[in-house]
Amino acid sequence: CGKGEYTVARAEADPETLFVGIDVDPICVMRSAEAACEAGAGNVVFVHDEDPDVLELFGEGELASILINFPTPFPKKKRASRRLTYLDRLMKYRLVLEDGGTVRMRTDSTPFRDFSLTQLELAGYKIEWETDDVRGMFPDEPWSGYERKLVAKGAPVVGFCAVPGPAPEHVEQTAPLSLVSYLPEDLENLDYIPFGMQGSIDNIVGYNANRRKKGLPDWRPPIV
Repeated sequence: CGKGEYTVARAEADPETLFVGIDVDPICVMRSAEAACEAGAGNVVFVHDEDPDVLELFGEGELASILINFPTPFPKKKRASRRLTYLDRLMKYRLVLEDGGTVRMRTDSTPFRDFSLTQLELAGYKIEWETDDVRGMFPDEPWSGYERKLVAKGAPVVGFCAVPGPAPEHVEQTAPLSLVSYLPEDLENLDYIPFGMQGSIDNIVGYNANRRKKGLPDWRPPIV
């Protein structure tokens, strides 16, 4: 939930719905709660949790929607399980969502969005929509301070909305886990570098520049 701008604005616009904001940073949770009190929004609460497990926080079928709003992408393979759209987490979301409940994500990272789409397929979700321009689809939705900062730097706002379909008979992680695997081929002309991937992209671009000097073809990261 960051500092709560988006969550509080949604709560103010829909006073009959209870909103629960969750963040790993206790300072963000404190700022969010302060913003809710200042706005007089009595239908929003905030929770600090460093690695939230929805099964510990919510009951079966309790949630109408889960909105994953500019989450930390954890680009490296070894931390993939921390992503909020990782297969195991999506399977848990199925249990706490009501029938027809949705999972939505908004992010500046196209690689993260594309990875998430693979996870949704493995977890048996049906994609209601996916887009490279969430703002174009929902121009009147509130902004968070974090979103404003990224968009000012040229970030896109990409995302999706999905609903659980029939549960898969066999759940197995088969997708590439490093977000580097989801980068486009032409890294030197990217209009925007997703948060957390600057170092990886710089390394690949520099390595390929050296290979070209030696007359070697460009290297592409393995699909892992």
